[in-house]
Parts: sequence; structure tokens; C-alpha cells
Amino acid sequence: MEQLENKILEFIQQNKIFAADEKVLIAVSGGADSLALLHFLDKYQKMLKIKLGVAHLNHCMRGETALADEKYVKDQCRDRGIPFYVRHTPVEALGKDLKISVEEAGRKARYDFFYDLMQSEKFDTLALGHHMDDQAETILMRLLRGTGIHGAAGMQPKGEDKARPFLCLRKEEIITYCEENHLQYRWDATNAELEWTRNFLRLQVFPLLEEVNPQSVRHLYEFSCIAAEYQEMLALQAQSYCDRHLKLKRNTSVLTMQGFEKLPDLLKKEIIRLTIAKIKGDLIDIGYNHISSVIELLKKPDPFVLPLVHGYWVKRRYHQLTVYPESYEREDRIFGNYQVYPGKCYYFSKEGWKFSLQILDKAAKPIHFDNAILLDYDKIKGTLKLRNRKPGDRIRLKGMRGRKKIKNLMIDKKIPVEKRDEIPLLSCGDDVLWVVGLCHNHQYSISENTQRLLAIQYKKF
Repeated sequence: MEQLENKILEFIQQNKIFAADEKVLIAVSGGADSLALLHFLDKYQKMLKIKLGVAHLNHCMRGETALADEKYVKDQCRDRGIPFYVRHTPVEALGKDLKISVEEAGRKARYDFFYDLMQSEKFDTLALGHHMDDQAETILMRLLRGTGIHGAAGMQPKGEDKARPFLCLRKEEIITYCEENHLQYRWDATNAELEWTRNFLRLQVFPLLEEVNPQSVRHLYEFSCIAAEYQEMLALQAQSYCDRHLKLKRNTSVLTMQGFEKLPDLLKKEIIRLTIAKIKGDLIDIGYNHISSVIELLKKPDPFVLPLVHGYWVKRRYHQLTVYPESYEREDRIFGNYQVYPGKCYYFSKEGWKFSLQILDKAAKPIHFDNAILLDYDKIKGTLKLRNRKPGDRIRLKGMRGRKKIKNLMIDKKIPVEKRDEIPLLSCGDDVLWVVGLCHNHQYSISENTQRLLAIQYKKF
């Protein structure tokens, strides 16, 4: 027993699983794994300098048996002087409401409860009883469903808010530990129901694999450790690129793909994952097929728009890749429609622009007028407005007989679609006088007959 506990303590130290003064919430069902974890952490909490609490979710599926499990865990906590928290969730009804399997509903209910509790009671880490056999099952299940290096890395000993001190143990070691410590763990009969994928793998598939190779579970675990090492190295390289080229802007994640085409596909995929996670917040249901589809489309020069999951989309325009939610509407990006008058200064903090308008005599025309446009004021008949482009907008350019569509102008200037509504226009009636920072209407250019100038200075901040 002492040898096993030393093995766990060494694993905790190597992976820096707990920090001093952490509040640790232990998920305890009453089964062998979680009960052994409770016993171990209670025994060593002073050495580890942690404070404990226990969370138990009653799935409301097994009637009196579930209530007996709950009471058993509660009594264990009472005897140890550890705070106990419980929630009752009808998991079968939840699954029907959400149109997901009972297995998925149970997992969602558990983690919703755990994270609610961590937030309300200020816990730092969620301790889980996952072991080496669980890891092997997870890896095989992901490989069968289709996964990449992320999925192959499996569960980590220490995540952002999760701790798995028992990943170094086989299930049989935990059972022995319970027996040696006289821990009367509970048995959940649903663990024998073969319609659940994980149960089927554990009860039907792994016994066959171990006939082929008795070390199959350990080898799958070791494979996950190797994948995790590669993943860590890859993540560092991808993050370095994203630190320079990825920005969150107005509810979109925008990747400027400078030098992107020269990168290895493996690194490209990791960068795409980070680009999606930047706006989505996670990578739930983002699979290998989504990332690969984006990579294949990026090999062509054409623009594209591709649906992802949960209402998120990805699009490519010129040298930029943008990920955005379906709710990202044009109205969130528009500059506005503002009347402006000479002699005044205008600040548009949301849009990040500053404009200063003044009327000058031609004789006062400055030699240098940085970030400005000069127009013939006497040709302007009507109210001036700063606004966004709208369908049908055109402008008369020097050397052209007709007028050019603003849309085509921006295409020629290689302005990304998501940037076009950020560029204001100065208009008078139906005439576009100026596309800020790009060009002005030649019809309003100053000439030798000009008497008064409209000078507009602008600044983007």
C-alpha cells in the first residue's frame, strides 16, 4: 500500500497536479475509483497543503439505490470532516429535452454541477478518479470515431481546472487499494449495460485486446503520453504564430496569414484550431474533418465561406481568415449615418475615427496637409454625411467617363469583406464625394476656378 501511495505522490509531484493552498473539489460517485481518491487525498491533504470538498450528483435513475449511494458518500464525508455537496438531476429527462443520449446527458449534468459549485464555493481544481484503463478506453473510442493528435493525447494529469492523480494506476491497483483500506465502494449496475459505448469497449473489446497483448492498456496509455508531448510542442509553435498574426476584432477571430502557406500542414491545423477557439471559446464538436476541410480550401487562391458547428462560420478573403458566429450581423459593423458640418470636429469612438472639417480660402491652401482631403466646397450642394457604403454606391474617378461601383473599387484595392463596412464614405445626397483613405470624387476636385476649399483631416485610432 505504501509503495502504491508513493507512486501516486511521485506522479502528483512530476506533473505539478496540486499547488499549495488550493481548494480541491473531489467528484465522488461512491464507486471504487472516486472513493479511493477521496481516501488518498484526505490522508495526504496536509502534506499536499490542499483543502477538500466533495461533490456527488444523484442522476435520479436508480431509485433507492441511488439514494443509498448518496447517503454513503455523505456519511464518508461526515466521518472525515469534509464538506459535502449534492445535486439531484433527472438525467433521462434531460437527455430527452436536449435530444442527446443518457450517457451524454449524465456527463453534461455532472460537469454543470461541478463547475457551478466551483464558482459558487471558490474551488480551484476538480479532482477526478480517472485511471489508466479509462485513458485507454478514451483513446480507443476517439480513434474509432476519428481524431487527430489532440484526441490521441487523451486526458491530462493536470488541466486548466482538472486534476487526475490516478492516471498512473491500473484499475486493478485501485481495487486492491480499496480492499487493503477496507473501503466498501458502491457498485453502479448501469456500468454493465452494453448499450453505452464505453461499457461495451471495457467489457467486450478490451478483454479481447488483452488476449492479443496483455500490455495493450498500458501501451495505449503510453501512446497518449507521446501524443501529449508532440501536442505540447506543436501548441507552443502555433501560439507563437498566433501571437503575431491572430486578433479578436468585433466579435470575430481574424488571422492574417503572413507566411502561412510555407508552414507544415500539421502546424497549419493547430493554428486553425486556435483561430476557432479564439472566438468560440472551446473546440467542442470541432473535428478533424472541419480542420482538414479548411486546410484543403486554403490551398486554393479562391475566397470561400464554410460552416463549422454551433452556428460558427469560417471565411477566407485575400490574405485573411475570419471565424465568426452566425449572430455577427452587418449592423454590428456599420459606421453609421451622421450629418457633419464645417467648423466642427467629430469623434467616433466605437468606429475608431476622428474627423475635423473646415472651410479655407484658396489662398490659404497649405503646402502640407497630412491625412486630409481637399474638395471644392462651392460645388457641394446639400448636407454632408459620413456613412457606410450601401448597395448601388458609385463614385466618379479621374479619367473615367462613367462612375465606378464602390464594391468594385474595394475589390480592386483588395479590401477584405469584413473590413469594407469599417471604411466611411462622405456623401452629399446621392453623390459619394470621398471614400476615406482611398479616393475622392473627381467631380469635386479643386481647380483653378475654386474659391473655397473644404478641408477634412482624419485620423484612425
